[in-house]
Amino acid sequence: QLVGYSLGDAFGIHSETQFNVAEIGAVSFDLPYMAKHLVKRIRNDPRVNFKKDWKMVTISIGGNDICTFVCAMKDPESLPRKHRRNLSKAIKYLKDNMPRTFVNVVSKPKVETVVMPKDKPDECRTLHFLECSCWQGNTYKATADAIKRWKRIEREFTAVEEEVAKSSIWRGHNDFAVVYQKWSTEISLNLDGKGNDYSLLSFDCFHMSQKGNALFDLGQHSGKD
Repeated sequence: QLVGYSLGDAFGIHSETQFNVAEIGAVSFDLPYMAKHLVKRIRNDPRVNFKKDWKMVTISIGGNDICTFVCAMKDPESLPRKHRRNLSKAIKYLKDNMPRTFVNVVSKPKVETVVMPKDKPDECRTLHFLECSCWQGNTYKATADAIKRWKRIEREFTAVEEEVAKSSIWRGHNDFAVVYQKWSTEISLNLDGKGNDYSLLSFDCFHMSQKGNALFDLGQHSGKD
């Protein structure tokens, strides 16, 4: 029996989230805490045989880091290094504290795929000034040179995820595994070649809609084949 999936839209403190510990505005720095919180939720759930049941954990983060956090850092180039530390710490905590766990590390879609299209609706254009101010608007002077810099850091951020997930330290265990899912970096909003389909995004023009999540889920399961 599958348990733990979200039962509806809710904040993290609500029971509807079940084992989904994702939070609005979360960044890489939050990963170790989120891992601890997840283990606590699962361990305390009477539906789960903590020692015998297999658990699947998907880690996907970085949109906020690259969109609104990196340009406010004193040393933006340090972000990938810090992400390596945070991600490694979170996965190690899962390994050491939750038996029979399968971890998916899923890189986020490229920011330019969601934020940079020129044909996006006006409401998305307005929202992106707030949600992705490193790449849009004048708050952080989103010049062509600045965006080029953020793209480079984003590539390094993604490379770190692949490196960490494929590390040999997670190999050779009969009750723990980590796999890397890169397919998400190749997501396109233009599915039929006729233009971007913004119904794949939620009302905030940043996260996936129910339709987009369904597509995301199909890609994830295909990636594990």
